[in-house]
Amino acid sequence: MEKFVEYVLCPSDKGRLRNEKDFYECEKCGTKYKVTNGIPNLIPDEAENLHHKNTNINRK
Repeated sequence: MEKFVEYVLCPSDKGRLRNEKDFYECEKCGTKYKVTNGIPNLIPDEAENLHHKNTNINRK
């Protein structure tokens, strides 16, 4: 999974992802993307966003 992080960026703001035990965290915005059975879920609407909680973010 280490190679994966080198090529994939945060879908919300294109920040680098840092590998934690059960999730990937964006170094730029702090969004946490869960890893389930070794598969990271990079869907922004399903992620935990520490800075934008309870705000409406327009995504296309």
